[in-house]
Amino acid sequence: MNGMNRQLVVRWALALLVAVALASPIAAQTIYGSLAGTVTDASGAVVPGADVVIRSMDQGLTRELKTDETGFWRAPSLPIGRYQLEVAAKGFEKVIRGPLTVESSVERAVDVTLKPSGTQEVITITEEAPLIEATKAQISRGVESRRILELPGLNTLTGLALLQPGVTGNNAGRPGSGFVVNGARTRSNNFMLDGANNNDQSLSIPRQSPAPEYLGEFRIITNTFSAEYGRNSGSVVMQVTRSGTNEFHGIARWTWLGNGWDAFTTGQQRTFNAQKAAGASDYDAMRRARGVIVRNQVLGSIGGPIIRNKLFFFGGYDLDRERRTANPVTTTFSQQAWDLLTQYQNSFAPGTVAFLKQWYPVANDPTPAGTVSVAIPGGPTLALPIQQYRRGAGQALPYGRDIHRGLMRYDWRLTDKDNLQMRWIKDDNTDPGVPAALAVNQQGSVLVNNNATINHIRVWSPTLVMETRLSYARREATFPENFPAQFSVTGSGLPTIGNQNFPQYRTGQPV
Repeated sequence: MNGMNRQLVVRWALALLVAVALASPIAAQTIYGSLAGTVTDASGAVVPGADVVIRSMDQGLTRELKTDETGFWRAPSLPIGRYQLEVAAKGFEKVIRGPLTVESSVERAVDVTLKPSGTQEVITITEEAPLIEATKAQISRGVESRRILELPGLNTLTGLALLQPGVTGNNAGRPGSGFVVNGARTRSNNFMLDGANNNDQSLSIPRQSPAPEYLGEFRIITNTFSAEYGRNSGSVVMQVTRSGTNEFHGIARWTWLGNGWDAFTTGQQRTFNAQKAAGASDYDAMRRARGVIVRNQVLGSIGGPIIRNKLFFFGGYDLDRERRTANPVTTTFSQQAWDLLTQYQNSFAPGTVAFLKQWYPVANDPTPAGTVSVAIPGGPTLALPIQQYRRGAGQALPYGRDIHRGLMRYDWRLTDKDNLQMRWIKDDNTDPGVPAALAVNQQGSVLVNNNATINHIRVWSPTLVMETRLSYARREATFPENFPAQFSVTGSGLPTIGNQNFPQYRTGQPV
């Protein structure tokens, strides 16, 4: 190595040493919470070297540490749940405090005052300590699992977000999520599931949303969140799934929705009366006046220990099954119009009339719907009568779709210093499409999501904790999308015939 290269290596080495020496720790993007506090005596003087033990009341996890020379202690990266705090020092009474609730991405300040004692005495404080977030300036609100279940009808992701200050609903027709935060765009919200990215790349909406019974906590940060989250400026929405505990727990739910006992609207009553006057039976008249809706939602979940204080599980499955009928109506050419088009078919581009006959049947309802004027090149202008068309000759058409969703999670205490959390969730929404008056316009969709996350916590020392996360997400989506106007029915010069667009599909499988 010549002298110039040696000097270059030395310079780079010195620069690296300076960078390491001047580097400061930064916050990690975490779904876990922290407890911290200061231990003092009755006079307010700090107590260094005090023993601090933090014990999970749900899973038996234990974290042991000591206060520093300023009496301060901190336990980062604690899984959400209930904890008990024990503080002891020589010459002082032992203090036991709990339950203390640890929340996602929140550091809770719990200060303890020790009283002198010549004998071994224990003071137990059982009331819930007030939540004080003293380390971050961010504005956040959390909803724990029990409160989520106490909000039926509002415990969806959007519903829980709308309960928070600064959050308002999305205006109809705006793309993006169902809410806006502090005036930001609807696409400016960042969604996270167990600490992993949960954003749809195209629409900026949540890719998946677990059932309320699967959630351990919901949290939304609406202002001045730190750079560890990044990505969007509107809000950070975090969902943390439930975990198993040392006690078995489960939930079963069944919800039914139907319109069989609902009264007719004014329009439906008129249709019913008209059908009766035309000779239809009560049953047929009712089905033509109003479609039937029956929806069943079934859910079951269970969690508990596989090995107490060591290995836990939580799993669930839910099904959303909807069945209904439809009576779609559209307009198409009458038999007289088809006769005229056939008579002048040689005046159109080759295959035009045959194409129209392939997709648009003859009207089967004599109710007039106006005319369409078509100018024949070098000939007369035809006034083509259009009438209504009812698919299935006026009979109700069946429609059904099922949404399946399943979740499995394991929490494994590998050692006293290592904790592993593994979670997988899948949902399958196959929709054949609501029946359309013209069969060609009935377009279905398929949406299948898979998401897996592995979180590992390693406690190197009382002041150094490493959190590692690996996630996998896959979305398979097939859904109809509108053609540009030049490829639509409107572009063909027949704007009042059938639906406005032919079907188009887009398939994507982002990983």
